[in-house]
Amino acid sequence: MLKHYCSLILAGLFFMSVFPLRAALPPYWQRAAELKAILESQEVSELLKSKPVDRVERRSNDQYRVQAGSCRLDVRIVGEEQTMPGPRKFKLEPGKLNCR
Repeated sequence: MLKHYCSLILAGLFFMSVFPLRAALPPYWQRAAELKAILESQEVSELLKSKPVDRVERRSNDQYRVQAGSCRLDVRIVGEEQTMPGPRKFKLEPGKLNCR
């Protein structure tokens, strides 16, 4: 009986080391990851023609507005399918640049 429990414990430790569990990020850090992705995005930079970003505003869930001078660009956060627990995987979907 003891041998059976030892085998179960060892198997559990093995699987924990092979498949590390990662929890979702707390909301503060998830939002920080989204803002960082927007500010570091090559696509966003190219659309803004490398104008410096003056402001990034969260408009609603998964919707941001980037302001650069007289131009603004809406950027959507699109969640990607995840098969394992962990931080949310996402990609950016920039909209059309609007300049006054």
